[in-house]
Amino acid sequence: MRTIPSALGPRGAAAALGRALALALALAAACTDDPYGGITFEGEFGEAIPFDHHSALIFVRASVDGVEGSYVVDTGAQFVLLDLDVAAGLGYRAGVASPLGELALGRLRFAGVTAVPYDLAPIEETLGVEIDGIIGASLLRYFTLVVDYQALTIALLDADDEAAAGLVDPAQVGPEAWSAGFELDADLGLALAEVSFDGAAPARLALDTGASATALFRSYYETLEPGDRPVVTDVAGLSATGAFSLDVTRFCEVAVGEALASDVHVGIIADEALGEVHELLPDLAGLVGATFLREFLTVLDYPGRTARFYRYADQSHVPAGEFVQVGLTLERDGSGDVVIAAVLPGTDAEAEGLEAGDRVLAIDGVPAAGLSDEELALAVRGEPGDTLSLEVDQGGSPRTVEVLVEDLLPGC
Repeated sequence: MRTIPSALGPRGAAAALGRALALALALAAACTDDPYGGITFEGEFGEAIPFDHHSALIFVRASVDGVEGSYVVDTGAQFVLLDLDVAAGLGYRAGVASPLGELALGRLRFAGVTAVPYDLAPIEETLGVEIDGIIGASLLRYFTLVVDYQALTIALLDADDEAAAGLVDPAQVGPEAWSAGFELDADLGLALAEVSFDGAAPARLALDTGASATALFRSYYETLEPGDRPVVTDVAGLSATGAFSLDVTRFCEVAVGEALASDVHVGIIADEALGEVHELLPDLAGLVGATFLREFLTVLDYPGRTARFYRYADQSHVPAGEFVQVGLTLERDGSGDVVIAAVLPGTDAEAEGLEAGDRVLAIDGVPAAGLSDEELALAVRGEPGDTLSLEVDQGGSPRTVEVLVEDLLPGC
């Protein structure tokens, strides 16, 4: 069970660079009255560009200076980022913010987009997918981004509300859109909206397509009424600053402006989990990620500082039973063997004496080493009350354990 509750941009490492760049862009825009921050473009806006979903992140095909690759569309990233190898091959210097010659996305061509070379290898290794770069706020903040989580497409607009509405299929969504105004942080480029959890007073969260889950900083979470919300502890998480653990809970209602979603699972992360972002924005309570956004066709109108949410009439694209599984997580070690990565406290797996580091020999009689990563992820799931047979090696002593499948985060 892995969640990525943070955006993937270099929030802490590039903080000083970001403040200097933001000031430079603001001065340039003021002097030239240029609403695009020096970016020029040509091509067709409004094209539906397909994306792949990996770990609830948005992967599109894009090209930089004619070299095509796989890019994450991340409204929580401060810049467009280039993987270090990609940047070196194109002649961009590591650690230096540079205007790109050309960034092509669908039939759009942009010149002058500020990009930063960044080491994306740790994220690639954790996700198991190729990432050539990230499309972040140094481009997105000047346009309107439309994300269709059901059709798996994005679109960019240089237009008003009417043009965005033209991309909405009334047979696909409800009859109205719910709106939420947001502020655009000048330094980090984050869209900051007022969000309420189970009716509490609204707090500021960043609207973040680069977060696989909605997440709250622990310092803010602890100000909320505890209620009887279930909590799964020690779930593995990842940000650009490294891996960390977090707790996951479920809120009955999460409201972003007028938009309301029910039974949303939410990560609880340490204040320092995202590097220096909590210090730079001390009133930031967290991130609104895919566990909220995926219920809506989402329109982020940066020029108008407004988000619009069209609820899908059919929610079958939202994964069911995401936390119905045995109370452990699996991973492969350096030799390719399957081992238990973590055992969740208070679960049947813990009661059966399973421990992190135990080698898994077979799952329901099937040798674990021959299962793909996708098959391993599915193997630990089932219906509540089912049992999973695990043959494990605990310090040289093999044994077979029947482990209960549980609903680790029951709905409201």
